[in-house]
Amino acid sequence: MRLEVPIGPDRACFSFVCDPDDVAAKIGRLIAHDPARAVTLCEAFLYTTEPVVKKVEKSRPDLAARLWRAQGLRIVDAKKSKYDDAALSNFESAKRCFGRAGLQWEWQKTVSQVRADHHRKSGFMDGFERLVDGVGPSDEPSFMEQAKARFRGRHRRTR
Repeated sequence: MRLEVPIGPDRACFSFVCDPDDVAAKIGRLIAHDPARAVTLCEAFLYTTEPVVKKVEKSRPDLAARLWRAQGLRIVDAKKSKYDDAALSNFESAKRCFGRAGLQWEWQKTVSQVRADHHRKSGFMDGFERLVDGVGPSDEPSFMEQAKARFRGRHRRTR
């Protein structure tokens, strides 16, 4: 797998070929020892972390869950509300992977942490609470599906 890592102030890319399992394992060890540094590393690998995590989801769901959680926390901690949907998608993937790995207690710990640290972000917390209750972003209809339903509803009433 070819990865491109943005480095430096001009965000020039350093490209290299690596094994996704190896990259994920290194990031996973870092998460275990220094979560704050791991989130920074995930930020540096913003465009490369997601494909790596998707490749190791089946073989290492525990590691994938921690990486998805780190990505979600990075977004929420940055206080960028326009990326809340991406954070919710990352948390949904983390919840699914924690469940596969049998680490429900770690998901509950994540839920408690997010509730404590971000309780004032009402827009995000509404979606997060729906996710905790079992309705994630992937369960909701897309914008296009909602628009088609509205159009059909209006079109039928005018006849």
